[in-house]
Amino acid sequence: MRRFVFGSSSETGLRGWLIFCLPVFFFLLGSGRASRYDVAHDFSPPDMWALAEGGIYASRDPGRPGKAGRAEIRIDLTFERTKSEQEASMEITLVRPEQEKMLGYTDLDTGESFFCCTKDLLDKKAPGCNEVGKIIYNRPRTLSPLKGGMFTEPLNPEVLTFKKRERVTIFNESMLIHRTGIYQVVFSACDENLGNVSSTGDVAFRNPYGYLPGQLYGSIPFYRVLSVSYAVVTLLWLLVFFIYRRVSLPLHRYMSIALILGLGESIVSAWNYTELNVTGRPVCCPVFPGIVAAAILSVLKTVPSKVLVLLICMGWTIVYASLDRIKRRWVVIYAFTTLVLSFVHQLAVLTSHHETVSLKVFISLPMYVLDFVYMAWVFLELRKTRNYLKDRGATEKNILYRRFKNALLGFVVGILVWGVFGVVNSLRSTTADRWRFVNWKLYWMVGGVPPGGVMWDLMYFLLLLVIILIFFPGEKTSQYVYRPEDDLNVNAALVSGTGRDSDDDP
Repeated sequence: MRRFVFGSSSETGLRGWLIFCLPVFFFLLGSGRASRYDVAHDFSPPDMWALAEGGIYASRDPGRPGKAGRAEIRIDLTFERTKSEQEASMEITLVRPEQEKMLGYTDLDTGESFFCCTKDLLDKKAPGCNEVGKIIYNRPRTLSPLKGGMFTEPLNPEVLTFKKRERVTIFNESMLIHRTGIYQVVFSACDENLGNVSSTGDVAFRNPYGYLPGQLYGSIPFYRVLSVSYAVVTLLWLLVFFIYRRVSLPLHRYMSIALILGLGESIVSAWNYTELNVTGRPVCCPVFPGIVAAAILSVLKTVPSKVLVLLICMGWTIVYASLDRIKRRWVVIYAFTTLVLSFVHQLAVLTSHHETVSLKVFISLPMYVLDFVYMAWVFLELRKTRNYLKDRGATEKNILYRRFKNALLGFVVGILVWGVFGVVNSLRSTTADRWRFVNWKLYWMVGGVPPGGVMWDLMYFLLLLVIILIFFPGEKTSQYVYRPEDDLNVNAALVSGTGRDSDDDP
């Protein structure tokens, strides 16, 4: 294996690729990936194929995370062609975002784009078309200053040559990376003498710390810290729950289940990212088993938690001993519908990485609608419960529910702020996908596996922690637990005229 050095700046992408109209969809669709790819691609000249994008930290970058190591892109591919009568060649190039404009030619009259130099384009003296059968490459006349003091460098395509009567050749290279940035590998088969070419093997993007792309490295320490936080809170909660088990409510058992499922999901997610970093195996396809486990735990954690919040808003075990039959029926219908749609959504997102944006939006739309209905239902029930408590002068319980309402409002505000953050950043770039390239070091906050980013897991943990603190089991549990005598006191208060109809907070 021979080696050569290649420099870079930061960012990536090839023009014309995935354009997302709304960052909200980008948040949902952003899915994690490992940096090792099993390649099986067929070329029919003139043809060009770009392989993924990987954020790589240079070995000597003082800001790189993790341990020291070598940063490289390893290509180990076998190419086999159908025609071998003449000598022919292919080109393999590493491309950075600022180098996109160097590749290809667009006819201003027809708007048609070309990436391979043909005889017609050579006769027209198309810019960058210097030799028939080669990729169109516009070498910069001057070095253009870029963000961070970097400069646009000329591309250095590697030529893969098939000798006469040679059908099979092997490309085995290790490209060392000396500048932090995002890279993708572009394969061009422009030589008509090639015939059809098939390629098999693997391409690995490797960081100094391992195979995980630089876009996702932040997920490793995040989920480790989140797992420890869940473990500490869960142990303390179970200890307190055991001490006050005689005065605990069914509500507290739901909280225990939510904590345990959240702990399990965070541990599996931390293990997933660590495993992908060590092995570099692709997330799909087949789908990595750890990803499936994390998706299942995510659904099993989210659905009971949503039901828990809804039951609290309805006043279950606090305002009422039980719910009436109609409410119970609607809660069961909602839980079942959410469970089914969540599993379908997770399955669709994990297995449709290359589908169109419109299809992915169609897959996600039912969940958006159901979540909107859920939020409206939650605040409607919460308002009804608070008005009921105010009418009956239940001041202590009303204060409890006011705190709970503030926690929910804080959660909603957090979601809106994070959404606005995505909108502002995407509008400052040409596309939402371009935002990921420009700010690739922050991608782990909004993308990952399962999709959605770490911020949703963080906000879920914080909301669950606040709910636990509000309804903490202890000596004061008896002050807000439902008691039959409360109804007798209510009737007495209404008869004496001391009940309140005001909607003001106590």
